[in-house]
Amino acid sequence: MANSKPLLNDAPISKTDRLIAEIKAGGGGQAMGMDQMDWGEKGGQFYECWKCEPCCGSPCNPKDGVMCCVHFTCCGMCTFSRILATTVNQEWACFPHCMSFWCCPLCSHACLRYNLRRSAGVPGNICGDCMCVWCCGCCAITQELRSIPKSMWEWIPDKMAAPQPQAPEIQMVV
Repeated sequence: MANSKPLLNDAPISKTDRLIAEIKAGGGGQAMGMDQMDWGEKGGQFYECWKCEPCCGSPCNPKDGVMCCVHFTCCGMCTFSRILATTVNQEWACFPHCMSFWCCPLCSHACLRYNLRRSAGVPGNICGDCMCVWCCGCCAITQELRSIPKSMWEWIPDKMAAPQPQAPEIQMVV
């Protein structure tokens, strides 16, 4: 498979094999997402829904708060698909990025969380990401947004262009 990473013994490993190995190594705590409760400085505690920085500005302010609400309330599918495209190093496109959130938002959000968690260096596996998204999506979203800069999701004021109608290779996890 393309984009494979070497193991310690330098044998290539596919993304699927890496996901399976993470699940096998993680045990019950990781499968339930218990190890993802604290992302440290990159996202804070899972339950800290009241912390809005840097999503609503640093420090929080009404203008940035309104833009955050507009992005995620009115244009949430496009905004989340933009973050997913950024995490897999692709240009934002209607297909597959927006369509993935339209067809299966929970699966797409779990893949997005997996990519953000790995980039933040937080241990875990995709089963735990699914549990966090399924059991408390609001908590998962706020933790994820605290772990990334606004430039990863903010597209309305700067780039009034809609997602491109192109079809890059489908890639959900890195």
